[in-house]
This record gives sequence, structure tokens and C-alpha cells, in this order.
Amino acid sequence: MNNILNTLQDIKGFFNSKPTSGSRFEGSPFSQTQHPRSPKINHPIFFRSPTEPPDNKSDSTSIRKSLSNSASFINPDMLKQVNLNFVLDFMSYILRKFKTELNFLIAHSSSISKVQCEPSIQKPELNMIRNILNFESFILHNKKEKPSFYKVESIINRFRTMVEVLEEGTDILNQENLTKSLPFFDENEFQKCLMKHFPQSLFEQDYFLVTCSELYRFMRNERFAEPTHINVQTSFDNLKLFLYGIRFPTPYSEDYPLHQAVYTSNLALVRRISAREKSPVFHAHIEQADPAGITPLMLAVLLGNKDAALILTNHGAHPKHRSFPYARTPLEEAIHRKNRSMIKILLMASISVKQNHWEENKDYLIEFLKKVPDFSFEMSWECDSKIIPFVKKVTPSDTYKVYKKGSSIRIDLSLLGWSKLKSIRGNASIIFNGSGVEEGKLLMIDHNKKTSIDILADVNSLVLENKVEELIKHEQMHSEVKAENVVFKPATTWRGESIKSNINGYDCTKCIAKGTFSLLFTKRNVLSDIDAKQFEKFEQYFEYIMNQPLWILEDNAGK
Repeated sequence: MNNILNTLQDIKGFFNSKPTSGSRFEGSPFSQTQHPRSPKINHPIFFRSPTEPPDNKSDSTSIRKSLSNSASFINPDMLKQVNLNFVLDFMSYILRKFKTELNFLIAHSSSISKVQCEPSIQKPELNMIRNILNFESFILHNKKEKPSFYKVESIINRFRTMVEVLEEGTDILNQENLTKSLPFFDENEFQKCLMKHFPQSLFEQDYFLVTCSELYRFMRNERFAEPTHINVQTSFDNLKLFLYGIRFPTPYSEDYPLHQAVYTSNLALVRRISAREKSPVFHAHIEQADPAGITPLMLAVLLGNKDAALILTNHGAHPKHRSFPYARTPLEEAIHRKNRSMIKILLMASISVKQNHWEENKDYLIEFLKKVPDFSFEMSWECDSKIIPFVKKVTPSDTYKVYKKGSSIRIDLSLLGWSKLKSIRGNASIIFNGSGVEEGKLLMIDHNKKTSIDILADVNSLVLENKVEELIKHEQMHSEVKAENVVFKPATTWRGESIKSNINGYDCTKCIAKGTFSLLFTKRNVLSDIDAKQFEKFEQYFEYIMNQPLWILEDNAGK
């Protein structure tokens, strides 16, 4: 637990109250451990081996110490064995913890749904959940594209599914001869042993595969010690964070089979692991980052491995995935390296991601618009600050005009986007065609240029070539507007009464939306200093990145 808590606390400065050293309690989401607080990170972040004693000195010496521990991993040439009772004990302890966690989430679902907007939270368990939901590094699911993933109902459903999977697994084991031994040399053979006792249906579920993966790593990290309520805590924490879309790096090179397959250009293995077809490992997430924050797709870009990049993107690797807030995306890295063929692959993959995402959601949007009465309104927004004077005069603002008729909708706007720190102005409309002619099309109308663009249409080769040349020529710096903790509250008079009005026969209440909006852009990147091609073996590459900081935040970095 120490490695997870220390990292969370260092990155976000999470604990505002004094932690309790070494406490563990079943009813809370996390135990807390004493760790020095700092308002910013100015030293490398590393992840200790679970068997390494707590060490508050986060320096390269500690990183090398973790790396040396990994050398004592279970000898792959030595036969190992456990019995089914060992597996049952591990799953049973994990199951009990998840049941407790599920009960906590259900009992506090109302509070959890508001936890990110509350300025202060007294209950430490809820405060920890807020910290996890706000954690931005090594996220497996993009919050912008899948916002429902972080809703309390979705979180509870994932924990409930995990409980059901573990219950099915333990029920099966309770019907077996628990003294039966499982001999194996490596993870692939251990997987085959378990497949003799569990049905194929379980091996088709992510949660079961991740649990088996944690079981294998538990045996390695705990040197085959018998599972107990205490020593399975780290495995439980890892599984729990995975359900929140977070997976931390480890100091073991064998925990990155997809990275190794990309590095050695073993394309058949890259395809097998990505597609999870007869994979030699239980589970390897396609966006998993190594200790330097490098995903398999980013590694393919660094190596210039176009074939591996094509396989990865075909199986869901996102060209714009960002391992941590101040890193480049694979597409940005390809642009930085001016690799034309790689940029083409990633651009096409990015377009495909948008098209698939739209196809998944357009029918829902059409049905929703059919149920809503026709309307039109104007929405004005601006930036303000109680600290910085005259901020309204130097920050952007706009008025959106929205028109809805049937299942179609139109939005007129003048703020078209961002280029570095400058806003791009124009006169444009976004039109969504509902049911009927050209159903589901999303169009961008430029009134100044008198042009119409199908935003999600397939890009022809000429347009793609022009886009590649434009990106290489200007080496555009990525920027994005990020909204956090947006809350709608009724506007009130000086008496504290809600401001109401009747508009076209509808009783309406005036509301004010407040939140934090930040402009994030990529200014620097530690990956630029990594020459991934200089090593003969993957182990040498991994040893090198273990001595590199994951990221360093400075006062003038990133924002």
C-alpha cells in the first residue's frame, strides 16, 4: 500500500490532515501511511517493490534499489508449484475486501456523486475517493471520451461485477480437490494450469484475468508466502485502482510483455497480446505505461516501428492517449520526430476513433432530441477571477446560439479553437442532422469561407498528405481546455431568493455555472531525451528508464 499512497500523495499533495502511520482498516477504501507533504513535485517519482521497506527518499538510489530487487524475481528455469488451496485463499481474501468496499460505495453513493465538487471533506474515506477520481496519471480511460466511466453508478457496477466474478471463482474452487498441486515454470504455464480448473467463460472476462495476473505477481512479490488478510492488501489496492481506470508501473521488466514484444518487433506476439488470443500472459492493457510513462504505442513511435503501431491502433491504442498531464501523445511525438509514415498511421487511427465514438452515441442523441420540445437560446460565457484584476479583458469569451428542431440541432459560435495560447476566431455553425436525409451527419459550416465540412467523413489521401505536411511544418503544440468541478447553482437576488422567469410558457430558474477551466499545452517532454534504439535488448532499455524520472513538475512547466 505504501507505494500507491506515497505516489498519490506526492503527485496531488493529497492529505490535508495528518495521516495515521501504518494503519489498516477494512471499512475504508485505503489505509494511510506517514509521508512528507510538498506543494509541488520537484523530484523523481518511483514505485517501490512491495517487499521493499518504506523509504521516504524518492531519489535515483531508491530506483536502482528497486531495480536490483527485480533481479531476484522467480527464476524462470526453476519449477514452482502451489496448490489450489493457495489460489482459493488469495481469492477469498480479495473477495472479502471487495465486498466491504462495495458496501461502502453503496452506502455513500449520494456523497460520492458530489465528492469532486465539495471544497472540503471531513470523512477520510470519501476524501481518498475524490483523490483517486482526480488522479490524472496512467489513466486507462479518457475522461473526456468516457465521462460516464467515473459516475458513481458505473463505479458501483464495476465493483459489483468484480464481486460476482470472484464469487464464481471461489465457488468453483470449493468444489475442487484443494490439495492438488499446480506446477509451472512461468506465467504462461501457470495460466494453463488454471485453465484446467476454471471455465473458458471466466477467462473471457477482464476482471478475472486481472485478478489472476495479480495472483501471479503476489506469488513473486511475497516469495510464495501464504495469503493473509494483510499481505494481499497491495494486490487488492492494485485491483481496486484498476476499476477506477488507474494502473501504476512496477519495477519488473516482465510486467511489460507488450512493450517487450514491440521492442523486439515480435509482431505476432504484439497481435496476440493486443487481441488477447492465446496470449502468454493473463492481462496486459494496451495503454499500460512503463516507469517512464511510455505506452506500447509511444514505444513504437520512439522506435519508428510502423507495423507495431498499426497493429496497436487497430486493436484500440489511442493516438492521443496521454500517460500523464505533461507528456506528449504518440501523435505529438511522431510530429516532433517528423516521421511522415507514422503520422499518417496515427492520424487515420485518430479519425477512426472519432468515427467509432460517434457511431456508438449518435442514435442515443437522436432519440433524446426527439423527446425534447423544440427550443432556442443564447449562452454567454466569460472568464473571471477574484485574484487577477481585469482578467475579463484579456481572456476569451463567446456567445453560443443554439437552435433545436425535431432531432436536429445547430450551434452558432465564433471561438473555433486554440493555437498554442491564442484563440482562433471565425464565424461558424455546427449542425447535427437528426433522423431523415443524411441522418447522423455532423457538419461544420464556415460562413466566412462559404464552405461545409463533414467533420467525421473519411479523409482522402490528398487531404491526409496535406495535413501531414502542415503538422510537420508548423509542429503544432497541443493545447486543450479542461473543465473541472463545474457546478450549476440558482442565481439569487440580494435577498437570497431564486431568480425566476417565464419564457415561452416555461417556468425557468436562472442558474450560474461556476468551475475551474485550465488551458493545458505541451511545452516540454522527458521522452525527447530517450533514445530507445540505442539498446540491444529490452532489459537494457528497461534498466535505463528505471533510472529516469517519471516526470518533474516545475513552476514554469506544462502550463
